Amino acid sequence: MLTGANGRIFVHPDTTKLFRKTIFTDVDPQQNADIISLGHEMTEGRQGTMHVTVNDVSCHVCYQPVPGTGWCLALVCPEDKGPGLPENADELIYKPFAKIDVLSEDLGLGLPLSKRHALSLGGDLVYDKSYHDGCRFILEIPK
Repeated sequence: MLTGANGRIFVHPDTTKLFRKTIFTDVDPQQNADIISLGHEMTEGRQGTMHVTVNDVSCHVCYQPVPGTGWCLALVCPEDKGPGLPENADELIYKPFAKIDVLSEDLGLGLPLSKRHALSLGGDLVYDKSYHDGCRFILEIPK
């Protein structure tokens, strides 16, 4: 997610929020104090990490200002407590249009495109086989 100085959303997976809403829009301060706090951290140009709940999903958020712009970039990582991936799936998950679950309505492009983007930045997106409480990917970004 990328926000402007006032919290206006410039980049977000939900395209209905782009340029029309802020990180504070549609957030109930009583139920979403964590998101309000994150919004203030981001609009004040701070850098850090925080756990927040988004749509009843616990997420780890890393945020950092973009120098000289007044913008702030946030990487939102949902915490998955599901069954994880089958043992033989780790090679298949990065192939475009490949699906582990035939009942899935997804296109099978999210992980391949994310990995390609990470590699183009000199980093990588790696499936963490040692994690056993669901499924975890590590985004490696060079300094």
